Amino acid sequence: MRENSGQRKKEDLKRFVSAFVTGEYGFIVRTEAENADQDKIGREAASLAERYVQIREKQQYMKPCRLLATNQSFSSRYVFGLSPSRAERIISDDEVILREAEENGYQVRRMDRQDQSIERGYRLSHALEAVFHTRVWLRSGGFLIIERTEAMTVVDVNTGKSIGRGQKEGHIIKINREAARETARQIRLRNLSGIILVDFIDMKEKEEEGRLLSYMQTMLNRDSKKAVAVDMTKLGLMEITRKKIRRPLEKEDFL
Repeated sequence: MRENSGQRKKEDLKRFVSAFVTGEYGFIVRTEAENADQDKIGREAASLAERYVQIREKQQYMKPCRLLATNQSFSSRYVFGLSPSRAERIISDDEVILREAEENGYQVRRMDRQDQSIERGYRLSHALEAVFHTRVWLRSGGFLIIERTEAMTVVDVNTGKSIGRGQKEGHIIKINREAARETARQIRLRNLSGIILVDFIDMKEKEEEGRLLSYMQTMLNRDSKKAVAVDMTKLGLMEITRKKIRRPLEKEDFL
């Protein structure tokens, strides 16, 4: 029933936006528009159409090869795919960024430069550098090994320095849950997408695999992109898929 309702919504949006399509251009309506007001969609379509006309006019007076326009809006630069309702706040000491954020409906917090810099306050360089490491340590002493290939991303969970006290099986379950939580976080931070395979530590009880799969999905639900914990393979690997939007962090231009 929910699927039929979603399909009807898509068809309604398609018919609505079709009224703005001309012989020169069309529109792509993103998933986020499903809950948007039609008036807002209409205003954005009109604004994009006006921008298209302005770019075409600008083209007549520029020599090749010159950049006519770029889609570097606030949302694409800083919070791509994360709506104001899903963002707690944006913290910055840059007035331009804060003004853009407020204009786009985000809650903001100004960090005074005299107090401390963003870098010192949040150790951004350290956090960014850690994202590019293959090994990610867990609080328990275990660690993840994250390797990207052309076809998929593979995450290997290891006990490392972790030494369980008491029942070994209970300790393994604890490490796997911590690894699931951190894996979901690393997927978001690194902007990993496509097929992701996670090799957790083997557990004796099949019921625990089902609980781990459910727990992983709960962690993935925090993501602004669609991510699904699909299943556990016969070899005990967890299959995850995540919608691809933009390149992974390691492929971005600032590197």
